[in-house]
Amino acid sequence: MRLKILPAFVSLLLFLCLGGARQARAQLVQRERIDSGALVRMTVTGAPAFRGRLLTPLLPGQPVLHYCRYPALPCRVNADTSAARSLEVARLTRLERQVGSYAGRGAMIAGVIGAVGGGYLGYLLTGLCDAPCGGPTRGAIGVGLGTGLFFAGIGALIGSGFGRYHDVR
Repeated sequence: MRLKILPAFVSLLLFLCLGGARQARAQLVQRERIDSGALVRMTVTGAPAFRGRLLTPLLPGQPVLHYCRYPALPCRVNADTSAARSLEVARLTRLERQVGSYAGRGAMIAGVIGAVGGGYLGYLLTGLCDAPCGGPTRGAIGVGLGTGLFFAGIGALIGSGFGRYHDVR
């Protein structure tokens, strides 16, 4: 009796493994409204992520989104141009909206590096003074604050070029 059930069980197991192993297509379920002009990052199956600026608001349940590639020259939805594009929302596997940048993080990282490096340089330079310069500690603090602020500004500029995205599933 066991031998008669075993082939049926093995064939059922093979059927489930081979037939049921199809890759499920990811569906995008949008939870929130995205206003026109928002910068979004879109991912389609089999392609790298790309960015675009929405030309019309994207509402939950809307079948098509209209966008303009980013970075590019501005385009309008009513203009006769090839820059305005449309994409079916069902083709998207991921949709993200830009919510800010990394300017603050860039300023903190570069500011700390600049303050430590500048403080060390100030400590070394005030140690070389022939006349009293206020001591190495005073020079380290002064030069460290100056270079820290300078590098914080540069870090903020660099960090503002990288967008922070929020998943809109």
